[in-house]
Amino acid sequence: MEVEIRQERLTPEIGNILINFLKAWETENNCYGYQANKPSDIEGRTIFVANENKVPLGYLFGQF
Repeated sequence: MEVEIRQERLTPEIGNILINFLKAWETENNCYGYQANKPSDIEGRTIFVANENKVPLGYLFGQF
């Protein structure tokens, strides 16, 4: 298993990947009060996506 972590630009594809992860986390209901971020919350942030065989496994976004 080789995981690649890359910094990404916010494209429609990357935005959809992040929003899907965020909605899935909200649906899991394992973090009291968590609400998925909106696309506007991601704009202007630094984004990293972890991939295995080009399949997204996780993400990190924030402001640096």
